[in-house]
Formats: sequence, C-alpha cells, structure tokens
Amino acid sequence: MEENKKIFENNRNKILIISAIAAGVIILGVIIFFLIKGLPTFKSSEVGGDGGTSDISSEALETDNTSVSTDGSQNTQNASSQNQGAQSTDTPTSSDTQSVDNPNASQSPTITTIKFVAPNICVVTGSCAKGTEKIVITGDKAQQTTVIPYAGASNDYFIAQVQCTGSGSIHAVAYQNGKDPSKQASRYVTYDNVTVNLMTKDEYRPVIGKNGFGHFYSALVGYSYSTQNLDPSFRTRAQKNIQDIVDAANNAGAKAIFLVIPSSAEIYPETLPDGYSKTTGESLYEAFYQIATSCGAEVIYPLDTMKNHKNDGVGYQLYQHTDSHWSTYGAYWGTYDLFNRIAKDFPSAKPRSLTEMGFYTREFYAGDSMFNLGLDSTKNNPTFKTNTTKMKELSTLYKINFFADTLRGAYHNLNVPSLYLSESNSKATVTQNPNGSGLPNAVIMRDSFSKVSFDMVSDRFNTVYWQTFDDYTVPTGDLAVADAHYLIYMYSERNLLKLMLNDKSATILNLR
Repeated sequence: MEENKKIFENNRNKILIISAIAAGVIILGVIIFFLIKGLPTFKSSEVGGDGGTSDISSEALETDNTSVSTDGSQNTQNASSQNQGAQSTDTPTSSDTQSVDNPNASQSPTITTIKFVAPNICVVTGSCAKGTEKIVITGDKAQQTTVIPYAGASNDYFIAQVQCTGSGSIHAVAYQNGKDPSKQASRYVTYDNVTVNLMTKDEYRPVIGKNGFGHFYSALVGYSYSTQNLDPSFRTRAQKNIQDIVDAANNAGAKAIFLVIPSSAEIYPETLPDGYSKTTGESLYEAFYQIATSCGAEVIYPLDTMKNHKNDGVGYQLYQHTDSHWSTYGAYWGTYDLFNRIAKDFPSAKPRSLTEMGFYTREFYAGDSMFNLGLDSTKNNPTFKTNTTKMKELSTLYKINFFADTLRGAYHNLNVPSLYLSESNSKATVTQNPNGSGLPNAVIMRDSFSKVSFDMVSDRFNTVYWQTFDDYTVPTGDLAVADAHYLIYMYSERNLLKLMLNDKSATILNLR
C-alpha cells in the first residue's frame, strides 16, 4: 500500500512539472508573439477622437531629405503633387488591412476624429497611405464628400467638412492610381445637436475648405468684402492713424514701410469653400494702399512673388493646411521683396539665397486650426504632445545653426515639433546682430506671422526693436533709441482693419 502511494505521488509530481513547463512555453510564446506583432490597439467609437495620446516620436523628428534648389524648384519630388513619397511602413490594424482577395487594393484609411462644428456639419479627420489620390466619405445620413489628402512623412492625411443630418456610420474609402478602392474605414457617429456655427463664431475660427485646407474666417470675409459701403468716418480715422505713423518715422529720420502679408485666400483661392469669391469692389487692402501711399509710406504686397512659389514642392507650401499662418518657406518669399527694396539703400541687406537658407522638410504636429475648432483635447497646450486627431503635416525648416551666433534660434523648435508657435517671450524683443556691419537698424511692429520669420528678418538688420501688434501706439521712443533707418509694419492682410483703426479689438466681421 505504501509503495503504491509513492508511485502515485511520483507520477503526480511528474505531471505537475510537465504542466508547469508547458504553461511556461505557452506564456513565452505569447510574449514573443506580441513583441513581434505589437500590442493590440483598441479604438473608441466616441465622437471627437479616440482619446489616445501621441507623444513626440522619433518619426516626428526625422528629416525628409527633400530640399529646394536655388531657383525654388524641388530636387527630389514632383512639385505638382502633394501626395508623392515613400510608401508607409505602418502595420495596419485589423480594421485597416488590405483586401486579401485583391492584391491591387489600396491600404485602408483610418478615421481618427468626427466632430460636429455647425448645424448638420461635421469635420472628419484621418490618415491614409502615401500616394492616395482621393478619399471619398459617405454615410447613412451623410452627403458624399470627396477630399484630396495632403502629405505627411509616412502617411497622408485628410480633413473633410461633411453634411451629416443624424446618427449613423461614416465611411471613408481611399483611391490610388492603378489600384482598386481599399476596404473602407468605418466609424459610428452620434449626432450632436450643434446650434452655433463654430466655424463662423469669431474671426479666429477656421473654415475647412477644399483639399483639407483650413482658412481663418476673417481671411475669407476679407477676401470677399468690399469697402464701398463703409462709413466715410472709417477713411478719416484710418488716414489720421497712418499719417501719425509716417510722421513719427520722418521725424526720426526713418522710412515708413508697410509689408502686407497676403491672406491664405489670396494665395490658395482654389481651396476656398463654396460661397466665397473675390470681391468685385474695392478690397480692404486696396483701401489701405491708397491711404498709406497718400500719406507718404511705402507699401509692399508680395502677392505675385508668393504665387510664383506656391507649387515649389511637397512640404514647401506657403500656408499650412492645419495652421492659419504662413510656413517658414512662405515667410522667406513673403519677405523677399522687402529686402530687395532695402538693398537699394543697403546692398548687404539683399535676401539670402535658398542655398544659404538650406530649406528642408520635416513633419510637425497640426497647427491652430485643429484646436480652434475644438478638434484636439490639448487646446491650451501648444506643444501638442497629446494629439487626439493624430493630424500632422510636412513643413519647412532652414539651417537653424546658421543663425546660432547671430540670434536665438528659430521659433520652429526641433524639440517641440508643432506648427503652432507660442507668443510667449516674444512680445517685445531687441535683436543685435554681431555680424551687422553695413546693415540698417529697424523698428518692426508685427503680428503673429512674424514669428517664423524672426531669424531670417533679424539677420538682414544690425539692430531690430520688435514690438507685438497688441500695442498700436506709435513707437516714437524706440525709433530714437534704435537710431532706426526704417519703421516697418509687418501685418497680415486679415489684421489690416486693426492697424488702420488703431484698435486690436476691431474685426472685419463687424463690417459685414
């Protein structure tokens, strides 16, 4: 009896040992599987994004080796395309897999965010494979909408404004040249009874136009607005304010120059949403030009120069899809005419060449259009370390080290790759160029567009006294201290009314 008991215990121990080994092998196999395949991704069906985070990744800091030649043409990509580049290496999730039945099928798109921004209008954002020709969005209660994606580094991205009258599924299908439509990405949306149009609520709300291009509402209104019905007191007030500026410059021995930055609507009219067209009457810029020149100021409006370079290549757009400001590349061409003018007086101030600037493309997190529409949970975080829309965009940088000894570095911080540029620590600044011998001094009154041009502009002067547009007082004291040769106002077209009326609260929406 005792012997049988020992045999039983020995057999039981062997079974336990074998079972433990087998369980260990299974667990090890599971771990190896997920190490190879990656952890599973869970997607939420909630409206407004998946709520996940997208920390600054190595992908965001990788350099696209595309550069621009000295004539402005792109060296390595077709300048007429916004969608060419290397194929994505992202591993598709189960909902994004290519059709196994059709090897010619495109990679499926991914819908990242659906949000209602106006009555019966929702904005749909997402990503798709490189080279996607178009995205067609349909739905149970949604109007079919076609949008052309814009380029990112490893993916393309799309933003669409869609009519949607109720709850139901939203579908996005990608089309590529020579390939059949991909399996569609689907997402259920619960209708949100929005009663206010968030896109036209104030001047800084973006309206999503064609090809996923966002324009600030004030830019669209200014593009369509005619001054012919303005009260005569407007011109009288504007004339006095501009004359005060010109007189202050003259009294200090300086020249008053207004650099008016063309709006995104002027540069990319083909991307405007339906319902906006160029005014047939006198525009606000034309009224400003007439008043400023009659006061003795010079006005530079680099519209033609910028239009000549609007198609220089993928990543070299002058305005961003997801940000209301011009890109660094746009700032270069936007200030090109200014320095050609100043070079007539100071030859050393001529614009640097593209070779010297060394422009190249890099992917950034989305800009202010995303959080101004409430499409990103990090509205108050300009670094966009948490990016629920997962929207990114290719833009340009120049050789930042080129300015390291002269200035304090570009506002496009490589460690914070976001198109949104904070105004912090940039309200009032003085830059002194140690290599500024033979260059002029200037006082520059500016709005937010000047941030990406800060280095390249200061580089062409000896001393610059920068002042933000929050203060419209004539900088008489700065002119004297700076021994200024020029008083320059760098203002975007959408802010002209504020400048003319000397009132930062003035908005062109009040004139409509």
